[in-house]
Amino acid sequence: MFGETTLIGGVLLDWFSEILLLILMSVVVVCLVMGARLLLTLNREATLRYRRALENPTEKELLDEK
Repeated sequence: MFGETTLIGGVLLDWFSEILLLILMSVVVVCLVMGARLLLTLNREATLRYRRALENPTEKELLDEK
């Protein structure tokens, strides 16, 4: 088992390297999902703030200053 290698993307990897690669890929996927959720949350807050500003002229002036 320790001497077995497999071919992934043209690179020979032993089982330990494969496990590290899977961990790295899962960390990347988790970071991408968390980033997407953060962007959606920020977009939702900005949309709500913009709608509130349209209803209230004084808040619209505050948004224009920023």
